[in-house]
Amino acid sequence: MPIDSAPDDEPKRVQTWKENASAFDRVTSVTMTLAEPRPASWIAEEATVSPKTTRDHLHRLVDLDIVTTVDENGDRQYYPDPLYTRLRDIRELLGDTTKQQLSEQAVELKEEIEAWKPNTTPSRPVHCASGLRSMIPPPNRRTNSCELRAIGSSPGIDSRSYRTPSRTTRPGRPIPRRSPNDRGAGTAE
Repeated sequence: MPIDSAPDDEPKRVQTWKENASAFDRVTSVTMTLAEPRPASWIAEEATVSPKTTRDHLHRLVDLDIVTTVDENGDRQYYPDPLYTRLRDIRELLGDTTKQQLSEQAVELKEEIEAWKPNTTPSRPVHCASGLRSMIPPPNRRTNSCELRAIGSSPGIDSRSYRTPSRTTRPGRPIPRRSPNDRGAGTAE
């Protein structure tokens, strides 16, 4: 007869768990395996610990920054603190990995990141003026600052001669520009 089909196995497993793990350990174990926030009553039932004891242990885990809470519909729910779990995973990685392996992984990751970056250098240099003109956006299209920097850094273009349309508050009314000597409106002198 398979173990899974025996109805008496579950109480025996629970009894063994209770004999070999403290209430705090059981609450911690259940809470750290949660994929979504759960109320203390649910955790208490899964850990076979009284609800009051479970709440006490959960408050302790929250104070230790191991578990965090969220209030949903007036009910406080608990789940593993994401920062704690990441740091725990990093600590395990550092303990199981040599410095040489970490260095090799860092190099591989840097190479992957470089491969993801778009190629921003032109595949062939632009030598003629018509090629440069094709890089300048038409005047009826708004130009962003990244495009202007790219245009201004192109060889043969004086970025000071290319201006964007003036900003406006309403169509046809330019925003007043302040001179460096203006101290701002409403300031006492």
